[in-house]
Amino acid sequence: MASRQKAFLMTVLSIATAAPCDGPEISELLHRSYTALLAAALPAITLGAARSVGLSHLLRGAPERLYRGGGGWTHVTPFGRAGLPGVGHVRHVACDPDSLRQGVAGAIMRRVFDSARAAGVERLCCLSALSAEPFYRAMGFDGGAEVAMHLSPEVIFPAVEMRR
Repeated sequence: MASRQKAFLMTVLSIATAAPCDGPEISELLHRSYTALLAAALPAITLGAARSVGLSHLLRGAPERLYRGGGGWTHVTPFGRAGLPGVGHVRHVACDPDSLRQGVAGAIMRRVFDSARAAGVERLCCLSALSAEPFYRAMGFDGGAEVAMHLSPEVIFPAVEMRR
């Protein structure tokens, strides 16, 4: 994309905090994004099993934790436990597949960084899909230990544990 087009997009991009009524719209965005982007990184059988068994957990928006447009952070770990003081957890960063590489996810992450910092968070962690690891590295995350998220006893979703 030409830098002039990218600059135009960034001038019209608006990021707002989601409200509970935004849940269905956010869930639809997550569904479009994760379905398209995870298909390239997971074997078809794993993605199919995840869809039928447990990926729906990942596809449900949590409006109290998401920024409208595709991402957010929380003090709660991805496993539903209270996090450590000063540590935040990036959750559900997603971009519509038709809007990739236009600066949307980066703008959302900058908002996440600012919001987390204002809340006293000194370290952000995330469980990244394998296909999203390069994005998080570009956003300043490191680590890279592979983990297995058990969506059900039969379905394992590979991820990468990262921190910034």
